Amino acid sequence: MTKPLLRAVAAGVLACAVAAPAWASQTVTHWDAHDPLEQGAGVAFHESILDQYLFTLSGTSTLNVSVMEITAGGLLDMTGGFVRLVKWNNSDSPSYDVGSFNFDGATPQTYTFSNLAAGDYYFQVQGNWAVGGSQGVGYSFASALTTAPVPEPESLALMLAGLGALGLSSRRRKLG
Repeated sequence: MTKPLLRAVAAGVLACAVAAPAWASQTVTHWDAHDPLEQGAGVAFHESILDQYLFTLSGTSTLNVSVMEITAGGLLDMTGGFVRLVKWNNSDSPSYDVGSFNFDGATPQTYTFSNLAAGDYYFQVQGNWAVGGSQGVGYSFASALTTAPVPEPESLALMLAGLGALGLSSRRRKLG
């Protein structure tokens, strides 16, 4: 098969696999409680992309995020690839941006969001279709969760007993 025919076949297969409206691709995915590893991907033909991933953190956490553009041998091309993390408040408190970063090309871009408080968040992944030669846009996205360690009660009791023993021995040395 020739290259144009292969591209047309690949575009048809991808178009059938990912149905997107003609005006814009916008997908909202609910992860609920963030698992240790969450993944997502998006592909849109002849349009830009704007996807959201909603999730909840149960305690102080760190998120390591990796995203890269899917080029499919030049079939897809994105400009202005952008990821942002938003702390979402569904009460009277306003939502706010926690941070953001750009991505471009097939090399994974990584970013770490540290000391995130418990609550509701969402990632927004967006990119513009590079009109002229390409058929659309695509990306692959992963978020790894690390929670702050919580000491076991036995560890805390042992630590307190050790501090008490140090204090007692220090006092005995001063007195005697």
